[in-house]
Amino acid sequence: MDVRTAKAKLDLAKREGWRYRNWAALMTVTNLFLVLGILFVLGNQKTILTNIVTGEDYWIGHRQASIEYLKAMASNFVSLAVNIHPKNVMRQHERFLQYVDPEVYGVMKTRMELEAGVVRKNAVSQTFFEQNVITSKKLPNVAVVVGIRKIFYGNKLVSTVQARYMIRFAIRNGRLFVAEYKELGKDDKPFS
Repeated sequence: MDVRTAKAKLDLAKREGWRYRNWAALMTVTNLFLVLGILFVLGNQKTILTNIVTGEDYWIGHRQASIEYLKAMASNFVSLAVNIHPKNVMRQHERFLQYVDPEVYGVMKTRMELEAGVVRKNAVSQTFFEQNVITSKKLPNVAVVVGIRKIFYGNKLVSTVQARYMIRFAIRNGRLFVAEYKELGKDDKPFS
């Protein structure tokens, strides 16, 4: 009788072992799917932003942003860089540089410091009246801001020209950086 009882207990232990192994395998597979799902969701997560003035909704994701958001930010950055006066040029450029891509920060800072020196030395002021912001599906993180730029020496208006400024953004982990900023010439085609 002891042999039968021992054999029955051994068979029961083997069945329970298989059951526990099956549960462990099932939990491993479900955990793997859970991890893959979380990685997929994190990569596609979008942050929704609302403009408090206009009520417009924008979004920014891991490496992309809505066209409306890029247009609004391009407009803001051009305003910071171009609407300058000897008394505010350093503050405007410092605010702009806070959003510059670290890979181009040194070059951009040097360029803006040189421009600030000329503005302060010659008492130059500029104002920019935006007319349009253009984007393209070919280059999704590039915007061109078009408008009228007026340049003053002291209180005297010396120039009124139509100007175009191109901004290329880099988006990393949901954060927007200015990767390139320049004034375009008449023949420059930023989207080709």
